[in-house]
Amino acid sequence: MRQFYLTFPILHSLSGELTWTHYKHLIRLEDPDKRAFYINMTHLT
Repeated sequence: MRQFYLTFPILHSLSGELTWTHYKHLIRLEDPDKRAFYINMTHLT
């Protein structure tokens, strides 16, 4: 849970767009640029 908070602060909540499975995969990405890319892709679909 701590890792989730550190990776996705309240300001960047995408709870309406992503499932917990999505978050689990995104948390494992260590490169913030890659994580941002995939988060931005959710806005395009």
